[in-house]
Amino acid sequence: MIRVKNSSEAPSLRDAVLFPFDSSSFPFTSGIRLQLVPGKTPNITNQIVLRRGVEGTPDSHTVRFYGTVINVDDQLRMWYLGKGGTSPEDGLRVCYAFSSDGLNWEKPQLGLVEYKGSTANNLVDLLKGRSDVTEAPVIYDPDDPDPNRWFKMNFESNPYGARFAVAYSPDGLVWTESPNNPRGPSIEQSGLIKFNDWYYVNGQDGYLPSHYGAKRKMVTFASKDFETWSPSGALSFRRDAIPPRHMA
Repeated sequence: MIRVKNSSEAPSLRDAVLFPFDSSSFPFTSGIRLQLVPGKTPNITNQIVLRRGVEGTPDSHTVRFYGTVINVDDQLRMWYLGKGGTSPEDGLRVCYAFSSDGLNWEKPQLGLVEYKGSTANNLVDLLKGRSDVTEAPVIYDPDDPDPNRWFKMNFESNPYGARFAVAYSPDGLVWTESPNNPRGPSIEQSGLIKFNDWYYVNGQDGYLPSHYGAKRKMVTFASKDFETWSPSGALSFRRDAIPPRHMA
């Protein structure tokens, strides 16, 4: 058993997940750099690994991650957001790429969604190619007994009032939305994991009244079945100094 000291009474836990950028919860911080730093690869002078597409492709104007990279059967698979222009119909859509080394990425022509008169693009089939997806974290969950649910996505889009929704896929390319959407509030999610048979989605919240504070906060929602999520999010991380937050 371990004990975690934070702003409240220290609980006894069998497992704990500690975030090294949280100076309140991470113990033994002497000499530790508590901020993110860019990764470096030997002999690689340009760290950009996924560039915008050529004119006429759905990511020719903007490439925005806000998605996921997963290792599936020794292949790195990426879901990211792309934008092909500045017109109203050129919003963010979910694009797909794959790589064997994380440095060289290929954008396959999936043939699933028509874009500017052609299906020769790397758009996944979500929302029939709608262009207003703002976040789309994905997990690979082969332990699910239903192979049509081996890939799971938690996303936000205008059809659901920018509240978070869920979708399922057998291959990560053709997605089926839950008929119960939306499944939670707007949280600008960026993290999705499965731990001890529970699903957790993390996002930043500047809107939910359940957690006070002057700045955006990281909150976590939990689900046992990926459909029914906790009615309120657990406060995961807060940067401002409003009590009772412990200041190291």
